[in-house]
Amino acid sequence: MNEQLDLEPAANRMRALTAEITDDDLTAPTPCAGCSAGDLFDHVSGLALAFRLAAEKASSPSDGPPPQPSAANLPADWRERLARRSMTS
Repeated sequence: MNEQLDLEPAANRMRALTAEITDDDLTAPTPCAGCSAGDLFDHVSGLALAFRLAAEKASSPSDGPPPQPSAANLPADWRERLARRSMTS
């Protein structure tokens, strides 16, 4: 199975969302029970990093399980970090 997925549309949409969302929006509910928008952005940011490290065959900064997704985990520059992590080329 050599088919590659085109992640460019999803990456473009994620970059657009990070540019549009305000800090007040981070507490908004989502369809995922118990997860705020900020929690999901933290989750996606962690996954983007994990996927990139796996593609580069690099080791993870942590050997343990990831922390529970939480808006509280988002650093001040989370928008820029997530935009960089969602680059596909």
